[in-house]
Amino acid sequence: MRLLFSIILIGLCTSTFSQDDLRYGKIKVRKPKPVDFYVEIDHTPDYATGNLEDDIYDHLNFPHEADLDQAIVVMSLIIDQYGRVVWVEAEHDPESLFALEAKRVLSTFVGNFSPHTLDGRAVPASFDIPIKFKR
Repeated sequence: MRLLFSIILIGLCTSTFSQDDLRYGKIKVRKPKPVDFYVEIDHTPDYATGNLEDDIYDHLNFPHEADLDQAIVVMSLIIDQYGRVVWVEAEHDPESLFALEAKRVLSTFVGNFSPHTLDGRAVPASFDIPIKFKR
């Protein structure tokens, strides 16, 4: 009898622990959807709301924790067919303080560009911009 009870108890425990433990919930991880874009285009984007360089430097803050007194970060942007910035990343060292600050500023320029054109139609395309930091 004890042997049968032990086998049943072990069977219940293994079946209980093999199921998802609902006490902790589930996390659904969404992978970013890949963005198709063009490299060669007819018309590069225009910044629709003034001077792009002035707007960048008006909002850019020098990272005080940085060891360097100056830096240049080349940022890559993907502008969709509606003129929105949909992706921003540094060409090199994307986790540096300078790259993170440049990404913060450029991510705020949503919908401020005229779209790229290819054969007369608006298309998503990449766009690089160097950003200079100086203490």
